[in-house]
Amino acid sequence: MDVSTGEILLSSKGPTSKFQEFRQNLKFCDVSLQSGHAVVKAHRVVLAAASPYFEALFSSGLKETNEELVHLPSIPPEVLPTLVDFIYTGHVTIQPSTVQQLIVTAHMLCFDGLVTDCARYLKTQLDPSNALYMLSLAETLSCSELIEFTLAYIGEHWAVIAQQKELLELSLALLTKILSSEKFAVKNELNVVLAVVRWLEHDPATRAPHCAHLLRLLRLGRLPIEVLEDVWKNVKNPRLAWDLHLSNEKMEGMRDTRTRGCGAFYVVENPNGGPVGSVMKYHVYEVFWEAIVPMEKYRHCPGVAALGGRLYVVGGYNNGSLASGEVYDPAINKWSPIADMNHSRSDFGLAALKRKLYAFGGLGVDGVLCSVEAYDPATDKWAPAADLPYAMRDVKAVTHDGKWSLFRFDPRAEPQDAWCACAEMANERYEYAATVLDGHLYVVGGYDLGDRVGNTVERYSFTMDQWDYVTPKSIREKCVAAAADGMLLVAGRSSLQIYVPSADSWLRGPDLPLPHCVVGCAVL
Repeated sequence: MDVSTGEILLSSKGPTSKFQEFRQNLKFCDVSLQSGHAVVKAHRVVLAAASPYFEALFSSGLKETNEELVHLPSIPPEVLPTLVDFIYTGHVTIQPSTVQQLIVTAHMLCFDGLVTDCARYLKTQLDPSNALYMLSLAETLSCSELIEFTLAYIGEHWAVIAQQKELLELSLALLTKILSSEKFAVKNELNVVLAVVRWLEHDPATRAPHCAHLLRLLRLGRLPIEVLEDVWKNVKNPRLAWDLHLSNEKMEGMRDTRTRGCGAFYVVENPNGGPVGSVMKYHVYEVFWEAIVPMEKYRHCPGVAALGGRLYVVGGYNNGSLASGEVYDPAINKWSPIADMNHSRSDFGLAALKRKLYAFGGLGVDGVLCSVEAYDPATDKWAPAADLPYAMRDVKAVTHDGKWSLFRFDPRAEPQDAWCACAEMANERYEYAATVLDGHLYVVGGYDLGDRVGNTVERYSFTMDQWDYVTPKSIREKCVAAAADGMLLVAGRSSLQIYVPSADSWLRGPDLPLPHCVVGCAVL
């Protein structure tokens, strides 16, 4: 791997300076370590105290326990003196020519701090020509910091990296790691699809059985069907072409319209009754808020959803229920009108599934609705869908595994669309926030039957059909929620709170610039 010249001086606490003085004067040294041409004298007790590797080596009862000269072929001669110096002094100078050997050996010797410092240095040396190798190295060392950073880098430079021959030599495990990572934030899914096809075609006899697995990891719903058919048509291997055309997993991928990565969290606000609806954009990775161009119409209690990399805000209330809708295209920073719904509605559910938007229930001109309608962006038309089991408002529509929840709705069911009830939450609540993260439905905050705003959070397991509690959020206020980068983003009147499932804890994000009532959100 090519890296630029230079060095970084790092330091950490090590054994006392007296041991180093003894070593420099060859006093009390009882072992010589040899690797190739390099021979370094040291003290067994110091080495054993510093590293579990040496402790095991010198207490194993094998010949290394008492031999004066110990051969260490697994430690490169270029880094052996550096590592022994580090043990005695706590200092190391990381050189570009030996950093890879140093991090591998530091990992073997269980020098976690040195591994971390080497990983941070390697992050500065990333370029498109070495990124795939760096990811492989980080995976071998289980170095999570370098893995996450490299995955993000690969996503940012995918157009170049996908053309390199190193991509064709990737293992299935590493390719899966890339495609399934939220850090892999590629905007053009076609580049991802073409790269996967190239990988499959490089060794079709061996790799064709993995076709279905890889298709499940693609966001095929972000591409026009005609484009995909052209890609499949150009596949030369007959078995591979057949698998791509007929695979059920291809259809699963067609349902996935999410943008790779989660670059921005959009929050639709009620600007204190103003005539124009404001929208704030939170940059998930850069960690700051900015206002985008406002909507054409102010809407209270609208439906908000993301589909095909665009933000839809539909219906709502403004001197009466609205049937109109708007779509925001971040590529041109512009709102455009869409066709009116067949029924005006506010306080309803809006969610995306299989390239369409679905509007559920809500409050209409003549009362609470049970109707459902579907919007197709390709035709700019709304069409009726199967009704809800009964009329309802304050509907929270989310999707998981091709189905709707809180009531699980399967539009593939025949002869008619089918609904079934799931387990009930522990607490009755309304005007709560709901979103899906890592196979669970999270219900956040809301009001109880005494109109008191709450801060509790319940989590529903789709596989177990049961609820449990997670740590409550710290601020009690009406909120909206969405999932991004493996975390739960919850925006309130002025606050942003971030739930980390792995730690069952909340972080405080940057406050919104101005306090407004939040009415909806989505992640693009």
